[in-house]
Amino acid sequence: MRPAPDTRVLAVLLAVSALWYAGLTLFSAGADPARRAQELGAARAMARAIAAVAAAAPAPDPGTDPNRTGLIGLPYTAITTTLGSLPAKRTGAQPDAAALMARLMTRAGVQPGSRVAVESSGSFPGFTIAALVAARSLGAEAVPVVSVGASTYGANRPEFTLADMLDLLARRGLIQRGPAAVSPGGESDRGRDMDPAALEAALARAAARGAAILRPASLPADVALKRAILDGRGRPALFVSVGGNWAAAGPGEGLLGRTGLLTPDQFKAGGPEGTGLIQSYLRDRIPVIRILDVQDLCVRTGLAFDPIPWPAEGRSGLYRGNPPPRWLIALGPALAILAAVLVKRRRLISG
Repeated sequence: MRPAPDTRVLAVLLAVSALWYAGLTLFSAGADPARRAQELGAARAMARAIAAVAAAAPAPDPGTDPNRTGLIGLPYTAITTTLGSLPAKRTGAQPDAAALMARLMTRAGVQPGSRVAVESSGSFPGFTIAALVAARSLGAEAVPVVSVGASTYGANRPEFTLADMLDLLARRGLIQRGPAAVSPGGESDRGRDMDPAALEAALARAAARGAAILRPASLPADVALKRAILDGRGRPALFVSVGGNWAAAGPGEGLLGRTGLLTPDQFKAGGPEGTGLIQSYLRDRIPVIRILDVQDLCVRTGLAFDPIPWPAEGRSGLYRGNPPPRWLIALGPALAILAAVLVKRRRLISG
């Protein structure tokens, strides 16, 4: 006995609806199990790095650093350069920051054995450490170049700068190496807006640990010096820029504050306007991860913004993947309407 027309129509629509639901579930679940395991591994490594910094850092202020990370600095110190956002600094100081970095690096094409160039001010120590931890977890080789200066609540303790943090983590085996080079940061990347004694003491510690000390005379010289070190062991697969160091995008940048993963194909022929490191790498067809507008980054990726306390492992919006495309969301209601119309039409015809 052949099924009635209503039954056949409903069976087809039920099958299509099941596929629609599976599609939504796929987007909501995020990545495949292997990628999820990779990201969780990076997050766990970041948690170990945070614990190491917290143990060595001056006692954290529970009012500004409630998660006790040791990665949150002071409102103002002798090496503070500009105003910064405290919630943004705390956002980078969470384990999932490394999971996000691992995801973006994978999307950029980083593989075991790849080289990753990292340039950072002291403003977002959490994100800088997350980048280095993520690269290590992916089996990539990361070369960091950092500066001493930091915005408010960044790595702005003169006795415990970003370079000091990275050296500590390298000695503990939690990242591959400490800074390859250190520059002053601040105005023109020459530290003119910082206390000279505090700056020179920080640079002297970095030099004693083997870092090259960069004192650029101009922006082109700054870019050239840093690229020579970052590219010294071969063409990198990716450039990571954290914070607003002068050399990152240069003055009058044409990137309009863009953050996240930037690929050369997103820009017109010739690359974006500007003379900084980001533009230089994009013109050389090398993708860039830029960390600057943290709140926008969180909205677009699902990373928890200023979480107190941190989300449970693997439970933040980051692991739910990207939102489904609008057409896929609209498909469900459209199928329901179509089913009602077809059933009603067949009944009118048969009646």
